[in-house]
Amino acid sequence: MKKYFKFGDLIIFVVMIIIVLSVFFFVFKKYNVKSEDTNIKIMYKNETIDVISTKKIFQNDKEYRYVIEGIDDKIYVYKNDILLKTINNQNKDDFKNIINMENNKVYMEDATCKNKDCMKTIIDDKSHLPIICTNGISVIISDANNDIDIIAQ
Repeated sequence: MKKYFKFGDLIIFVVMIIIVLSVFFFVFKKYNVKSEDTNIKIMYKNETIDVISTKKIFQNDKEYRYVIEGIDDKIYVYKNDILLKTINNQNKDDFKNIINMENNKVYMEDATCKNKDCMKTIIDDKSHLPIICTNGISVIISDANNDIDIIAQ
């Protein structure tokens, strides 16, 4: 009977498995971000609008509603119906986005973008995909310790 594997082949195979598993666990440990170490960051064209700890949403069941409205040369940001801030709207784009953070999830309730794909994405404790709207509003998960976007890692 013909042997397909020699003893040396088996040793090489075992060593390769050990190397692959070691690399996998190293990468997993390094980039595994716990939800208590992260923030939800709402942005408009790379400018941070607000940052909220995911603890408040995913563990404490807090509810937040953001209305971000661009009118002429100003962008008005409302958090729970209270004016949070006003930003200069350099492009003079007219838009309105409503972002809800409730029931352990973050989602875009309404948006005045063309394709409405942003309204199909949900951030929860299992899914960390960013919500990106074509009108410039985005909602991402970022590392609370060193302000690195989780998706960018």
